[in-house]
Amino acid sequence: MAEGRAYFQIKPWLIFWPGLVLSIVILSINLIGEAFNIFNHPQFTNPNAGQGAIFSLPDRASGSFGQITSTSVNPRVIQFALKYIF
Repeated sequence: MAEGRAYFQIKPWLIFWPGLVLSIVILSINLIGEAFNIFNHPQFTNPNAGQGAIFSLPDRASGSFGQITSTSVNPRVIQFALKYIF
C-alpha cells in the first residue's frame, strides 16, 4: 500500500487523467427547441362592434366601426434551451 501511495505522489497525472475521462463520458448536453404558431397565420377577432360586449349594438358613429383591430392568437413564439448535465 505504501508503495502505491508513493507512486501516485511522484506521478499525480495518473489520478487526474482517469477522472477527466470519466467526467467527459458522464457529461451530457441537450439542445431542445419548441415553436408555437410557427407559420404565424393570423386569426382575426370579430370587427369592432362597440364597448366590449359580444352582443352589443354597433356604434356606427365611432371612427373604428367595422375595423378589425386585433388577433385572437399569440404571435409566433420560438424557444431554445441548452441543458448541460455533469
